[in-house]
Amino acid sequence: MPVGVALRSMEGDVYVKTDGTVIQGVDLRGCIVVRADDVVIRDSRIRCGGGPTTPFPIRIIDGFTGLRIEDTEIDGLGRARVAVLGSNWSARRIDVHSAVDGLRMASNTSVEDSYIHDLSRLPESHNDTVQTIGGSGIRIVGNTLLAYNQRTDDPMNGAIQTGRLHSPLVGMLVEGNYLDGGSYTVRGGSGPRDGPLITDYVFRDNVFGRNCMYGPVQGVDPPVTWEPNNVWADTGVVIGTDSRANKLRCAQTP
Repeated sequence: MPVGVALRSMEGDVYVKTDGTVIQGVDLRGCIVVRADDVVIRDSRIRCGGGPTTPFPIRIIDGFTGLRIEDTEIDGLGRARVAVLGSNWSARRIDVHSAVDGLRMASNTSVEDSYIHDLSRLPESHNDTVQTIGGSGIRIVGNTLLAYNQRTDDPMNGAIQTGRLHSPLVGMLVEGNYLDGGSYTVRGGSGPRDGPLITDYVFRDNVFGRNCMYGPVQGVDPPVTWEPNNVWADTGVVIGTDSRANKLRCAQTP
């Protein structure tokens, strides 16, 4: 959120049903559900812990497109399960924190120049800053994704989690990010279970911190493309794909 922006207080959940709606300059204590095209959320703070009818701070319903989230803070209040959920949205310069998961990305989604951090551990939670279970046209570029919670010294599950795929994963780019934490910081999803579903999934020019538990990466063998310019932040040494060798280089290794 830009410095010096004056915010207007709002209370209660917002249900957007008009195409082209712009939500700007608000401090909202509530969730946003988008049922319209080309909606913009800009220069705002969204504080929502979820509830029985609107469990996510920002959600775009399937079938709608063009949601843009810009220069906005999203606070999950320690309870929200996922801060941003759905397909067909883009986010730039957002600050996401205090949720179990940061972003759940499906088809035609992108996040750029954003900061996702301080995830909230709940009983039996499986915390990731970014997660996908399939889709096409997913971009994760130029972000700081901190699964590791410094306040609690908890590595959480991962910075990027390619979960059990519910649909093919086609055209996903992870480029120019700083990534830290997790049992594995990145789970790429390759392997006998999900590998055949993956096409054009590329990791390029990412920098890794040491606060992982078992390794910086797992499951990034073909068909995932792991380029030789993903490196450790402190040494600049290239990170390979050998999980056993990488484990010895993590600060959180038990």
